[in-house]
Amino acid sequence: MTAGLWRPAPYQDSYLQERPQRRAVRTGTSHTRMDLRRQPDSSTWRAARTMPSRLPPTEVPGSGDERAAFDPGDNELGQPADVHEDSDRQGAGDGTRRRLLRAKGQHETKGQIVVNTQTAQPAGSPVIEYLAVLPTAQRRELLDLAREVTARCEDWLRVYPIVLRPSVTAACSLISAVALPGAAPAELRVLTCWWLWIFGVDDVFDDPAADDSQIACWAGRFASDPPIDPADDDPLRAALGSIHDALSRYPLFARLASQWRTGMAEIVSGMLTERQWSVSTPPTFPAYLANGMATIAVRPYTLTACVLAGERGAAAAFETLDPVINAAARCFRLANDLRSYSRERQEGKLNALTVLGAEYSARGLRDNQALRAARRRLYDTCVADLEYLDRARRAAPPAIATLAGFLWAHTAFVWDMYHVGDYDTVSTLLREGGIS
Repeated sequence: MTAGLWRPAPYQDSYLQERPQRRAVRTGTSHTRMDLRRQPDSSTWRAARTMPSRLPPTEVPGSGDERAAFDPGDNELGQPADVHEDSDRQGAGDGTRRRLLRAKGQHETKGQIVVNTQTAQPAGSPVIEYLAVLPTAQRRELLDLAREVTARCEDWLRVYPIVLRPSVTAACSLISAVALPGAAPAELRVLTCWWLWIFGVDDVFDDPAADDSQIACWAGRFASDPPIDPADDDPLRAALGSIHDALSRYPLFARLASQWRTGMAEIVSGMLTERQWSVSTPPTFPAYLANGMATIAVRPYTLTACVLAGERGAAAAFETLDPVINAAARCFRLANDLRSYSRERQEGKLNALTVLGAEYSARGLRDNQALRAARRRLYDTCVADLEYLDRARRAAPPAIATLAGFLWAHTAFVWDMYHVGDYDTVSTLLREGGIS
């Protein structure tokens, strides 16, 4: 099997053309052009314009600095409760700070595009900005492709029923189509099934009722005997074996197989470490983040995309993508944790906000100040990474341009999606026609 034929991606081009028109930020006032309400206790707000070579230092902010540059409220990802539990974000930098609106009857100018939730979407439906800026015909083409991929992946899940939570297939399929514009449905199916496997193994390692010794044994076997058999008696191993079998039919897989298997083993090892941390002394924030950047699975995800896209130049120079992969992994992990903080706090699970907030509290901040300072740091780190990813895909040499664009598009879309919902809720909306 050869990689799918590539075609221009008009919907991605439209998004990129619109974004520069939405950059303007007013400083010296208490709001930005993309903000619908005042930002308490803040006279200015600016973006981190370069990606930090490392995370910002962990020192407690100085006097007054513990005030967040945005009002996080009490909801996940800092959504203000007065905008129907969706995000009210300010914008700055290279067009990567984005705001998502879910307010009945309201509309917002985004460059030349006006999105009205009563006309552009079914009443009360959320707006994912990555989709909202696309011309209607191109957006529908993208959604139609995602539906086709979803149907193919649901067929695969009937053979390998490994995802325990309500189906997340629709959101995963849409993200695959966004990240690899021009890919054929066959390639997008494999990429999406790969993500579904990540959800499946995550469900097992997150299950508090699962036996710790059995999970440790399973992880040990995964490391010593990587799954390659679609007929394995273990459902998770069989499912990954089917993906391995599909990838092995592409010419580039032989070249990248060792790196791919190493990346998959690091995911499983990291999930085991995270499960062990939940019943022992919590890690430091740097340790948590390093592990979380492995479990968020961006490196093997990019290797999978490289194989499916037939990117020979990128395969030969894959290490040059390391900074881009790291930025995407960090942003993805922190955005995920910002989104899931409330739920994971209730479930007693580790989360970047919990770990970093505890470090700030130990240094003398009151709990609410520590949480706000932690949220601000994570949010600003995400934005800096998004800006770096945007610059990286623009400056990438031809050999790695497709994958640099892939990492940017995936991360930017997920960032937008997390302001509206998560994989479960967005999949439900897609199935019910709530996003069109």
